[in-house]
Amino acid sequence: MEQMGPRQRPIQSKTCKTSPPLSETLGREDRTTAEGASRGNCTSRACPERPSRSWQVIGNFAAGPQQMAPGFVTDCRVEGEVRTVFFADGAVSQERLVAIEGNERRIVYAIVGGSLEPDHDNATMQVLSDGDGTSTLTWIHDVLPDTLADQLRDVMRDASPIIKAALEAFPNT
Repeated sequence: MEQMGPRQRPIQSKTCKTSPPLSETLGREDRTTAEGASRGNCTSRACPERPSRSWQVIGNFAAGPQQMAPGFVTDCRVEGEVRTVFFADGAVSQERLVAIEGNERRIVYAIVGGSLEPDHDNATMQVLSDGDGTSTLTWIHDVLPDTLADQLRDVMRDASPIIKAALEAFPNT
């Protein structure tokens, strides 16, 4: 799909999803999966309960990483529009806020430094209501060079069950 970039020039998306349809990957019994697609794209899906409560965590740029992945993320500090996320394994990620769209329950950020220094990174986390009181969290990273996709996919795979458990346990506020 052709999109318009910030300078109003057409850009081609490098996202190439190879995963099966959502209905095939997320059954009611096992509602957490992580899969990687070719060409530098990684996708993770988890289904927490309570979409509005999940959004309280996911949409919080400053505190969200520690709330959604306690123990996996050990600290998060924000200066302006960049947060520095510290992980239990010693990795550090500097992430620039791109957008928070509250009505869509969607946050967009980009890794701009730290342990990984991609040429390009765009990540989205979006909480979608399933219409039955549950929700789907979709987390997508588009990254270049392609060689970083496997590393990000592994992190997303390891973090997904932690995020799912944290969102399900998050108190009602």
